[in-house]
Amino acid sequence: MISTYNNPAGLRMCLLGMMSQTVLPDQMIIADDGSNQAGYEF
Repeated sequence: MISTYNNPAGLRMCLLGMMSQTVLPDQMIIADDGSNQAGYEF
């Protein structure tokens, strides 16, 4: 689970880190606490 709020760079780093693992996760859950639109534009 990834928690984020107005930090698109941090979210991108977390997602890239998860996708570079040897064993990929079955699912990724992202909890957004009301970020503005820029958080979704990467």
